[in-house]
Amino acid sequence: MNIWIGDKVEVLSEPYKGIRGEIVYETKNMFWIRDEKGRRLKIPKRGTIFLVSGKYKVHGSTVMLRPWDRVVKDP
Repeated sequence: MNIWIGDKVEVLSEPYKGIRGEIVYETKNMFWIRDEKGRRLKIPKRGTIFLVSGKYKVHGSTVMLRPWDRVVKDP
């Protein structure tokens, strides 16, 4: 699991807890999420825990790379 654009996500940690939506863009430090109301929200990865696709708990600090760098780094 390397690229999450298009996946459903829920934020599990404060102060963003409860935000749900779809990941529409990703940078090294942020996920851009389109919430259920159609708003685009920028959520920082550092210090934030995400539930991706209802299955995977992801600590944002562990994926603070650009998506293409993370794909190359993973075995």
